[in-house]
Amino acid sequence: MARLLATMFTDRGVSVWFDSWEIKPGESITGGIGNGIEDCGVFLLLWSAAAKSSKWVETELRAAVRKSVDDTSFRLIPIMLDGTKLPALVADSRGFRLERVEDLEGIVREICPDAAEIDVIARMQERFLQLVANQFSETDEVRSMICPVCASKNLSAQVKHEQQFDERLYVVRCADCGWQQQSKGDFGWHARTAY
Repeated sequence: MARLLATMFTDRGVSVWFDSWEIKPGESITGGIGNGIEDCGVFLLLWSAAAKSSKWVETELRAAVRKSVDDTSFRLIPIMLDGTKLPALVADSRGFRLERVEDLEGIVREICPDAAEIDVIARMQERFLQLVANQFSETDEVRSMICPVCASKNLSAQVKHEQQFDERLYVVRCADCGWQQQSKGDFGWHARTAY
């Protein structure tokens, strides 16, 4: 369940510390977990009968509770997987009861601010542009065929000379939405109106 949650947050553009992703073979587990808790702003406690009997969960929970005392912006959010009673120091924290795996998306959406969705879209656009640019050699003047904002093919490229700094500026502009990218010197990718 923890791995699925970590993946869902990562897919939304949220930076996640997950022990098996972060702690490499031979590294200190307790040191890694301590660093992970120290650097995070939100701690998700997956609580169940198994978690209650786990010494690792108890150690992590103590560190998270200690951080919440020192840092009032830190959020400790319990996600209850069964009817096991929460520890007293966590019981007053608003959390979630997870009864079905299908409920995870709603929990993630409520914890994760909507701005993260925009970050994911921006990263997807950036990756898309990288993939498009990789289809053409660096000397090819057509390195992109569509606008990264509106997907229009109505792009134009222009070379301007900046008098003040005696530099060439390469400008790519979308005639439909007005998106524009400008670069000095050798432009990382060139564009022209697609035919």
